[in-house]
Amino acid sequence: MNSVRLADLDDLILSVRDKTSRSHISEAVNAYRGGAYRAAIVATWIAVCFDIIAKIKELASQGTPNASDFIKDLDKAISSKNIPKLQKIEEFLLENAYKGTTDSPDQSYEFLSLHEYTDLQRLKADRNLCAHPAFVAEEALFQPTPELVRTHIVHAILHLLQHQPVQGKSAIERIMSEIKGTLFPPDLEVVCTLLNTKYLNRSKESFIRNLIDVLLKTLLLMEEPDFMSKVNEISHVLIAIRRVRPTIYEERLSAKLPSIVERLTNDHGLASIFRLLSMDSRCWNWLTEGNKIHIKELLKIIIKDKNLQEKLTKVIDYKLFDSLSIEDLKPFLIELFNKFNYSSKLEIITKYPNPIFAEEAILYYSKVSSYNDAEVLGNTILIPMASYFSFIQIKKILEAIMSNDQIYHASKSIKVIECFFIATINHLEFTKDSWQKLAMFFCEKGYFDENGQRWEVYQSWSCSSLKTTLQKYNIHVER
Repeated sequence: MNSVRLADLDDLILSVRDKTSRSHISEAVNAYRGGAYRAAIVATWIAVCFDIIAKIKELASQGTPNASDFIKDLDKAISSKNIPKLQKIEEFLLENAYKGTTDSPDQSYEFLSLHEYTDLQRLKADRNLCAHPAFVAEEALFQPTPELVRTHIVHAILHLLQHQPVQGKSAIERIMSEIKGTLFPPDLEVVCTLLNTKYLNRSKESFIRNLIDVLLKTLLLMEEPDFMSKVNEISHVLIAIRRVRPTIYEERLSAKLPSIVERLTNDHGLASIFRLLSMDSRCWNWLTEGNKIHIKELLKIIIKDKNLQEKLTKVIDYKLFDSLSIEDLKPFLIELFNKFNYSSKLEIITKYPNPIFAEEAILYYSKVSSYNDAEVLGNTILIPMASYFSFIQIKKILEAIMSNDQIYHASKSIKVIECFFIATINHLEFTKDSWQKLAMFFCEKGYFDENGQRWEVYQSWSCSSLKTTLQKYNIHVER
């Protein structure tokens, strides 16, 4: 049998965002617990009114035009003691928090959904009965029950007081506008901080669901040209939602993704699904079997058509190869990878390192024919792939370094080798003998010897740093 439990009022009070709103609703709870039920309802209404105004002030401080106008009108009415104006503001406060009124169509903030608005309208009606008993016949004096009062308090907190002022279509439009703008941060962690602060922290589930829907359609359908270059930004927003609201994220994607993918009728559209798979490979499990068949057939077509390879892979920046962890797609992607030329393969390995590319990466690095290539490939392939190499492959790389003078003579290779050593330190138990061999090789070349023949060429902090790092792990660097 399912257990049903009443919400704990003390826990709900702690969830209220604004300190003053929390004080007002605490007063309502104290009155409720003391049996002063009419006073509790009035205090709850005061908390609701205060919180709506506080939210509008918060939007005004962020530069929202209609919020700024509202606060100016409110301040003017307060300073001039314009009671009729203040009464009118209070009268339409709930309507404005929902979707605006005919008297003030531009004062719409969408803090409330329809059912939330309806619940708080009941609170308002009961507050009027409690605050104006003269308008009720004496024998019909309003006597709220404890259950009714508790319901009003819970609704006030759950529907309004614990949320940020970012609900509704207007908030989603602001987020999408920020994504299109030039000031949207490129760094994922900064994006997460920004969105948590302004939008996601304590936002309503309905807002999160609607935002996910808009982001998915924008990312996959790409119907708006302004977002064609904003794939990374949209992906970062989805990741931020996944971190803050993982349950809603998973439920919404699993529910909406199949129907959106069904709308991707052409090859270019279907290819856009790889943008999402590169962000979260679990999306593959949320697709229907029909969706999966279409995507596999698309890969077969790409494998056979060289022109389509260039067109589609460039459009999505080779993001297909970030889906190699999906077992169903791996054989198709490996076959496709083998169709590309040398430079394309290098780009793929650099952007989407994977154990599957390990042998190819070793081959490219070991066969470099210039100092510049050794330095470039060391930084773009060797270091990014370091965590994917086995200890046997690490030994092979160290042998390649010693056998190719274009690598060990390249001045910046020393720093690359040090970074590679640190990145593969977890394999040191099995590779220490090979590192020792490399250290003695460098000793013979004079790299670690101030009196050595080649010391002047390699006398730099990089060489000294490598020497110190190897010594730290008991690898001898003296002849």
